[in-house]
Amino acid sequence: MRIGSSWDTGWPVVLTTVGMLAFLLGLTPTGHQMCGDLVKILGSRQPPSIVIERNHVLVVSARSIDQVNVVATVTPRGYNVLVAENVPAGVEKLIRDAGNIGVIVVDSSLRDSPVILRMARQLSPAPRIVALKPDHTATDLATLLLRNIEN
Repeated sequence: MRIGSSWDTGWPVVLTTVGMLAFLLGLTPTGHQMCGDLVKILGSRQPPSIVIERNHVLVVSARSIDQVNVVATVTPRGYNVLVAENVPAGVEKLIRDAGNIGVIVVDSSLRDSPVILRMARQLSPAPRIVALKPDHTATDLATLLLRNIEN
C-alpha cells in the first residue's frame, strides 16, 4: 500500500520551472538587464585586501630547492622574496632591507649561519627566524614558514 500521491511533483517540476524562468530572463530585454545588473553587483564585491607591513622574506641558502620552495610558499600570500646564496650576501640584504624583512630563512648548514642569525636577533623589531636543519625536507620548510608568516 502506498502512502501519498501516485505522481511525484517534487524536483522535476521545480527544475523545469527554474530552467524556463532563466531562459525567459535571458531572452527579454528586461531580463537581460536584470542579469547584467546582478553580475555587476556580485562582480564588484571584492574581499578586503590585507596589508602586510613587513612583506619581505629573506632566504639565505645555497640550495636552490630551498629558494624555490620559499618562493612557492610565500609569493601567493603577498610576500616578496630576497634570495642570498651565502651568508655575506644575506648580511648585505639584511642591512639594506632590515625594515621590510619580516621573516628570515637560514640554512644552518652554511658555514657562517650563526653570524646572520645573531644579526637578525639584534634588529628591532626582530624578524621571525626559520633556521633549517641540515636534513630538512620541503614539507619541514613549508610548515615552519607558514607558521611564521601567518602568526
